[in-house]
Amino acid sequence: MPANIKIFSGLLALIALFSGWSFIQTILNANDVSLSSGNQISLNYSKDNDNDGLTNQEESYWNTDMENPDTDGDGFIDGEEVASGHNPLVAGPHDLLIEFGKEKIASNLTEKLSALITSGLYAGDLGPSASYEAYSSAIDKISLSTLYDGIATLTPDELKASEIQEVEDVKRFQEIYLQKVAIIIEKDILPELFTEPFEAKRLLAKFGTTDGNNDINVFFLSRAARNEKIIKKLMVLDVPRGLVDFHKKTIAFFQSLNYQYQSISQTEKDPIKALVALNNLQDTYLQSRVILSDLAVAVKRLEIKIESKEFESLILQLYDPSF
Repeated sequence: MPANIKIFSGLLALIALFSGWSFIQTILNANDVSLSSGNQISLNYSKDNDNDGLTNQEESYWNTDMENPDTDGDGFIDGEEVASGHNPLVAGPHDLLIEFGKEKIASNLTEKLSALITSGLYAGDLGPSASYEAYSSAIDKISLSTLYDGIATLTPDELKASEIQEVEDVKRFQEIYLQKVAIIIEKDILPELFTEPFEAKRLLAKFGTTDGNNDINVFFLSRAARNEKIIKKLMVLDVPRGLVDFHKKTIAFFQSLNYQYQSISQTEKDPIKALVALNNLQDTYLQSRVILSDLAVAVKRLEIKIESKEFESLILQLYDPSF
C-alpha cells in the first residue's frame, strides 16, 4: 500500500475512534420526548427580536439587550461576537471570553495531533519505508496519546477544600442546602436538558455550512454561559459536611458540561477536540440522572421536604420506581 494511502487510512481510523456519530444519530432520530407522567414536551423556539443571531432565550443567557443587535456598541452584532468567542457585553479589543483563557480549554488537540504525525514522519515510522508493524504501532501511540489528552482536557479538576463553604451537618443547614440545589436544578437545568436534543438536531442538520457552524457556536456557547451562572450559584452555597461529596459531584457535572459545550463550539479551530467532546456529551447527559438520584437519596435519607411537589415526586421516582 502506498505510504500516502496508508497515512490517509490511518487518519480516517483515528477520526473514527473519536467519532460522535452514534450520538449524532441518536439526536437526529429523536422525534419527541416525554416525562414519566406521559405529558409530551412541546417545543417553541424563541424568536430573535433584533435579528442579531441570538434568540431571545440566548440573549437572557448573555444578559444582552434583545432589542439592540449590538449591545456593547463596538460595531459587531451580538451573535457574531458570541460565535467567534468574544463577549457581547464588552467592547473590543479586549473582549475575549474568559473561558477561552483557561489552560484546558485553550489546549488544541488538533494541533497536538498534527505535531505527533509530523514527528512520526520525520522519525520514519509513518514514512514510505516504514514497515506495517512500525506504522501500526505509531498510529496506535498517536491515537492513545490524543485520546488521553482529550480525556484530560475535558475532565474538570476536583474542588479544593478551600473552595467549599462547609457548615455543620445539622438538619437546618441540610434542608436549606438541598432546597436551594433542588430549585437550581429544577428551574435552571431540567427544562434545557429536555429540549436541548431537539435544538441540537436542528443545528446538526446544517452542520458544515457557514450559517450552520455559527449557529452551533452560538448555541453551545450560550449553554456554557448558562452553566457558568449555575456553577456560581452553587459555589456560594453553605454545604453541610455530610453533603460535600454530593456538592463536588454536582459542580463537576456542570463543569463537565461546560467543557463539552465550549469544545464543540470550536469545531473549526479544533475539530478533534470537538469530536471527542461530542462523543463525551452523551455520557455527560447521562450523569444528570445520577445527580438527580443522589439528590433523591439525600432527600429521602435526611427526610427533607422539597418545595416543588412535582419535582420531589420526579426525583423520588428515580430513587424508587415504585414510589
